[in-house]
Amino acid sequence: MQRLVVYERCELATELKERHQIPAKDVSTWVCIARYESEFNTSAVGRLNGDGSEDHGIFQGIANFIRAKALEQRDGYGCAVSCSSFEDDDLADDIKCAKRIKRAHSRLSGGNGFSAWAVYGQRCKRPTEELDKEFLADCFNETAKIEHSAKDKLLVLPNTIWPVLLHLQPSYITHQWYLSHPIHYRSHSQFIPG
Repeated sequence: MQRLVVYERCELATELKERHQIPAKDVSTWVCIARYESEFNTSAVGRLNGDGSEDHGIFQGIANFIRAKALEQRDGYGCAVSCSSFEDDDLADDIKCAKRIKRAHSRLSGGNGFSAWAVYGQRCKRPTEELDKEFLADCFNETAKIEHSAKDKLLVLPNTIWPVLLHLQPSYITHQWYLSHPIHYRSHSQFIPG
């Protein structure tokens, strides 16, 4: 089942760095590309290409490249999958294909593979420090880590407690983590202030 996910900036940065091992020097560039290509929307479809092709997913992979089975078989650069596979909440295939597009473009152009995305030259081709400041601010430093404060509460249901972090922006990943990681507790239903 395909699900739409619109990531938050830090949520995407964390997933890229921690789950998909994107090098730290590239994380802010990928977040910038996702921001301006899809507004962090995993199910985005762009139809503005002059040749009539479409772009798909959070990084707006180019349809002609995504389906390039010949490139995949010959050089290992094409993605050879359906475009719709990039319109769900699983970033693994999007990232794998985006890396291949970047690698192929770097090889073919003899330069920076990020330039395969038009938005890179328009908005994301900046010094890493500048991109980090705009797109990774507060994503990986100690103050950005979840800390319990007076604003935090615990929701207690029979035999289970779920932390309710009132100061965090709601997001799919945050909700999924808390719903799948309850703290078991023996008590009656109540709401306990932090």
